[in-house]
Amino acid sequence: EALADLAEDLLLPAISMTDGPLELYREPQETREFEKTLDQYLGVLKRLHEQGLMTLGYVDKPGSSLIGQLLELVELSDQDLEAYSHRQRKFAGVNDVSLLSDLLVNPGDRSAIFAIHSETSQRFKGDLALHFFYLNVGTPGKTHLARVEIPAWVACDHDLVGVLQAVLTEQTCIMGSRPYPYILHRAHEVAVVTLPEHQHVEEMIVAEFDRRGISVDEKSNKQYHKDLDRTKTRYQG
Repeated sequence: EALADLAEDLLLPAISMTDGPLELYREPQETREFEKTLDQYLGVLKRLHEQGLMTLGYVDKPGSSLIGQLLELVELSDQDLEAYSHRQRKFAGVNDVSLLSDLLVNPGDRSAIFAIHSETSQRFKGDLALHFFYLNVGTPGKTHLARVEIPAWVACDHDLVGVLQAVLTEQTCIMGSRPYPYILHRAHEVAVVTLPEHQHVEEMIVAEFDRRGISVDEKSNKQYHKDLDRTKTRYQG
């Protein structure tokens, strides 16, 4: 919501990046809370669309086999399709990176754009329907494929996809031989919680538990000394 508020004053074109998929991860036992969070999330994505802020999810080391599963379905007859089970996969163990590494060989090469089909993605409808493509953000002779997730309103606009492709290629080049969007790297640096900050928060939580009469186990000696080592400089003899 803070991002959507900020986007009101941005000059377009502008891009927001998420480290990871756009689709939310769901814990099976958290159905009610998940539905509430998902509704809020969809509301934010809708606002970003109305404001024209391009949104993407960047998956740095994808291990999924979304395209492989699609190829399996293409081979099936209508009758076999009804009986299809992920447990009987023909291309099990072959992920998308393996399929595309020899095709997207040049830095900046991308795959076609595919729609995402899953239980959760069905809630992303219309202009917010989730899509993805693979992009080679590596260097000449060293392919590195990332999966980029985008909503339908971006996926359907060839010019916007081109902008995303160019920006991601430029951003990842900044990081040299370990390609990763520089802006996401900086976000991680800014968001890092130092050990003293972590300990302060932990002490506040323990104090609140103590106030409520809830017993909290002490750290193991091993963990105590590990934490202590992080706060002091090792003597070099």
